[in-house]
Amino acid sequence: MRYPQDADTPTDPSAAPYIALLKKLPNDWQQSAEYTNLQNSDGTLRIDRLDSLIEGFSEKPINIFFGKGIIGQDKDGVGTKLQKPAVLAGIFSKIGGGNCTCLFDESYSRVVVIHSNYTACVWIRSNM
Repeated sequence: MRYPQDADTPTDPSAAPYIALLKKLPNDWQQSAEYTNLQNSDGTLRIDRLDSLIEGFSEKPINIFFGKGIIGQDKDGVGTKLQKPAVLAGIFSKIGGGNCTCLFDESYSRVVVIHSNYTACVWIRSNM
């Protein structure tokens, strides 16, 4: 007899911080987030806007999750942690192509989700 995998158990251990993030976010976090267009008129990525989103994080390491989708309890992806100066170089080549990139701090108070269509969803917890 086979039992379905527990919904709170990541399929990849590197996804564990992302699963913890999903538990901390309110259900309406996407509705209360600010959306930013990261695309130039020629369809390329606006590095300056992306860089300013990264600059909004503190100097602590930033959790990064690369996945097919960021909605729900998606565990289909891989996570890593980078120091702030290395984040832009670490995520640049992975943006687009049907994947989403999620950046979040250790306290889960700032979340930036970069969708494959070059839009970013920025959520900041106001009651720290």
